[in-house]
Amino acid sequence: RVAGIDLGLRNLVTIANNIGEAPIVVKGGVVKSINQFFNKEKARLQRIYAKQGIKTSKRLKRLSVKRERKLKDFLHKVSKFVAEWCASHNIGRLVIGYNKEWKQEVNLGKRNNQNFVQIPFWTLIQQIKYKVEERGTEVILVEEDYTSKCSFLDNEPIEHRDEHAGRRIRGLFKTERGTIINADVNAAYNIIRKAIPKAFEADGIEGVGLHPVRWTKDEIAQSILGRKAQNAQPFSHSASEEDKEVEEFFESVLKMFGHVA
Repeated sequence: RVAGIDLGLRNLVTIANNIGEAPIVVKGGVVKSINQFFNKEKARLQRIYAKQGIKTSKRLKRLSVKRERKLKDFLHKVSKFVAEWCASHNIGRLVIGYNKEWKQEVNLGKRNNQNFVQIPFWTLIQQIKYKVEERGTEVILVEEDYTSKCSFLDNEPIEHRDEHAGRRIRGLFKTERGTIINADVNAAYNIIRKAIPKAFEADGIEGVGLHPVRWTKDEIAQSILGRKAQNAQPFSHSASEEDKEVEEFFESVLKMFGHVA
């Protein structure tokens, strides 16, 4: 019984598994919002202080402390949610994909004249690892190289290739056979396969979940308190106008290049 985690920006945590359960996504909007507010407010205060010849202030320090506190609280809830999910599903091994270039906080680009957005991936990994191991699940860390480019459903070798079996555009991944799967779910399955190549041999890949159940910050908090949200539904393209648009965009791009199955 194995689960795998892909970490990212839009979807902070994506969990896939080999036990037939629907994949899970924890959205990353909370971290993004915390950082954007911090960066915007920090820049505003620094402009004011620069005119006054002030380099730092108690207000700036309080702002940093507030950001750290909010991030710490959210990451604690997410890591506990992951640990409890693994325990409740009797997961024996959890594989977490990581990027060897990640540091404590990763600079991922500028947006609207704000400073870099910091994502504390390593902090999250260590929190998940500690809480999951505490509940009896083994944790395996594996480099995420090529897991997002290779096609899980096509059983494509996870390695560099000049041309890959599938194509990723925005949040979707289209396999060589034309099946559309959530891109982060595809990566999470590959993370499992990279660490444990035989993880799907017993039951095969037939019936694996292609689209995840999405959990919000409030649903995670309810789950931790023992009041798991009952209205979380498996995410599918037929259920979301946003993803219908994404899929239509995907198809139109492939038609342009003559790659429609």
